[in-house]
Amino acid sequence: MPTDATPDPYVEPLAFGQRVQLLRTRRGMPRHVLAGLLGMSPSWVKHIENGRLQTPKLSMILRIAEALRVGNLAELTGDSTAPCDLFVAERGMVAAESSGARHALAADPTGRRGSAVRPG
Repeated sequence: MPTDATPDPYVEPLAFGQRVQLLRTRRGMPRHVLAGLLGMSPSWVKHIENGRLQTPKLSMILRIAEALRVGNLAELTGDSTAPCDLFVAERGMVAAESSGARHALAADPTGRRGSAVRPG
């Protein structure tokens, strides 16, 4: 465990919201700043972090990953079985480099249909 007594997300299993809170605080980002970057309220972020709300849809997970500058989606989701490296595309959108993420984004009901995915 790190000397600052925060749990190591690779050693101790954490829920999605706990990972969001851990990554946000490690980056020194106040809750209201993350909320503003996501276009959500600070109370929404708080409810995600404390588990009162379910894990959001993939499109929001990718927005959270972008705001927190997550390099690999496993850092945020805790699922290292399907690694998915992320990068920021030209227009500032998060793109995923994984066939699994491509398929998930292609089926995204938001209507963007994988527009942020780099062809593989």
